[in-house]
Amino acid sequence: MSLLINVGNTCYLNSVLQIILNNTELITRLREHTYVDGLIPELLKLADKSLVPINTINFVMVLQKRAKFPIRNQNDAHEILLLLIEIFKEESLVFREFFNGQYNTNYTCCSCGNTRSVTEDFISIPLFPRETMKESLEDYIKTEYLDKIMCDNCEIPVKTRKKIKIRVFPRVLIFQIIRFISENKIKHNQHLVFRNTRYLFQGIINHSGSLESGHYTYTDSHLVLDDSKLYKMRTMTPKDHYLFIYSN
Repeated sequence: MSLLINVGNTCYLNSVLQIILNNTELITRLREHTYVDGLIPELLKLADKSLVPINTINFVMVLQKRAKFPIRNQNDAHEILLLLIEIFKEESLVFREFFNGQYNTNYTCCSCGNTRSVTEDFISIPLFPRETMKESLEDYIKTEYLDKIMCDNCEIPVKTRKKIKIRVFPRVLIFQIIRFISENKIKHNQHLVFRNTRYLFQGIINHSGSLESGHYTYTDSHLVLDDSKLYKMRTMTPKDHYLFIYSN
């Protein structure tokens, strides 16, 4: 694990970087290749196990050239996760193996039975908080019924059955917990309980505070990485859980 200095509202970025830096196999695979420029060379400079705080300013400056928003402002951890992975996938196929998932969405006409399938890549899966992880996943892939969807066969808007099926699971599986409702700025306090899955639990990115501001940390089963500080976890605060990370 690496201790990363906050260079100005970058706790959200530091927490997301821990997803990558704490995946030993991923870092090892990246070091098998040579990178002349780009973001990966700066990333590997942060993969230091000495527990000496590392200045992230060079990484931030290189990243800022690709970002459309000020990196050193308060931003959303999930937003920077998506940006980082897309950049890293351009620079190394290793990231595509570890972070690229794929799902099918089938739309079936309730009148004629005609089915249209859409295939999309994903980096994370959005989940609404339920009592258990299993219930949240079931909620995500459950069948939905939509009104007034155009059917290619009937050529009119009809009632349509929608069903999601995950085709390809990435090596690193990330669940985004939908806790905020932007319209009225309500924060849901329900939380997810871990259950055995086909992935081993790696960590959680936590967010404490409001929709407009707050602080991010990264925790594994025992420790808290809070920018350049490391300490033992005393108690977990489920309502602050934002991103769950599993790996295989």
